[in-house]
Amino acid sequence: MRDEDLSTARITSLATLERALAEIGSLFSRTTTAIWRGHANVAWPLRPEVFRPLADGRRYDERALMLGFLAQAESRHRECPPHADQVGWLMLARQSGLPTRLLDWTRNPLVALYFAALADPARPDADGCIWAIDPGVLNLPVTGRRAIGAADERAISRVFAAAFGANHPQDEPEADTVVAVRMREFDHRVLAQQGCYTVHQDGKDLTELDYRYVIDPLQPNPVWRRAFVVPRTHKRHLLDLLAGLGIQRSTLFLDLDTLADDLKRSTPRLSSEVTAAF
Repeated sequence: MRDEDLSTARITSLATLERALAEIGSLFSRTTTAIWRGHANVAWPLRPEVFRPLADGRRYDERALMLGFLAQAESRHRECPPHADQVGWLMLARQSGLPTRLLDWTRNPLVALYFAALADPARPDADGCIWAIDPGVLNLPVTGRRAIGAADERAISRVFAAAFGANHPQDEPEADTVVAVRMREFDHRVLAQQGCYTVHQDGKDLTELDYRYVIDPLQPNPVWRRAFVVPRTHKRHLLDLLAGLGIQRSTLFLDLDTLADDLKRSTPRLSSEVTAAF
């Protein structure tokens, strides 16, 4: 994370989150709404999983992953997209947990704060953070419009097609291309998390890209991304606050596994005298 991306505001309460929202409102363009992402560890990059190096230094073979998923998913999932729908397949793969060139974001800063307030299993002592970006700044060079995009737009769908090796060389998107797109609502989880994506042409960390030329050159110190630290000492408090607002795992992951875990935690236990009767 670069120093110029980091806000002096630290998220320790709902009041400080409100100040962060005000900061974004004053820095970003009013033509688009910011999108948000929560990191349990402030050191994590803004890079999709398929481009992150593995422990041995190698990287996932994106095309092999996607072709394998497309070949085998239909026997395991009842509502798969048509074979030619590369956008639909890439989104379904990401929602299923497959490493892809999609990076998950949300339109709701409370949802981002929930993920930032979780503990990093590898570094439970790490501070978290929430990121905000202006999606219109990313999209203007690609679509000509300062707005979050639809994945089916030709200029955007080319970045999806690259995951399958489907583009001709002359149709390949430029290096470092990143676009922000609305997510198809395949399931209730997408709706609950108010999800959207950034789609990345290559493995460049989003914090390494410079889009200031897209912003009004007359604006002093143009800003299109911002990070707010969530101190580890306040994570438990923030999770409790968010639960009181209905932002918790059971409301963000609307599946049977989460329901079962939630019931195990919340259902009263029977006494030993009662259980002895069974």
